[in-house]
Amino acid sequence: MLIARKVALKVIVTDDFKKRYVSQLNSLSAEVKVELEKIKTTEAQLMLKVQTMDYNYVMQVREQLEREKATREATLKEIESRTAEMQGMAEGTIFPQGTLDSLVEIKPGDDLESKLSKAEIVIKDNVVQSVNEG
Repeated sequence: MLIARKVALKVIVTDDFKKRYVSQLNSLSAEVKVELEKIKTTEAQLMLKVQTMDYNYVMQVREQLEREKATREATLKEIESRTAEMQGMAEGTIFPQGTLDSLVEIKPGDDLESKLSKAEIVIKDNVVQSVNEG
């Protein structure tokens, strides 16, 4: 029988990886900034129409926009933090990039805990360096 398990994906930091990762973060930051500007524009347009609309409705929408704006601003701070962290990371450092799903075969008599234990794949410049079953 095959069952699913999580596999940790770890990267050995190189200059090339840092550049690609920071570039991805910069792209994500730009997208979030565009979303933030759209929210601000929507809020400004709403405030221009406030006299012709139900006050309670306007306040509800404004509160929702404020929450969305705060979420985007927090995301931008997180991106800035990750960017600074990556730029300061030394080459050769092991960086946990995420998890992958994997299937593992189990049969009667197997130690389930060891089969499901956290396996990991370590890569360097997109080349697999090691596969640890856990």
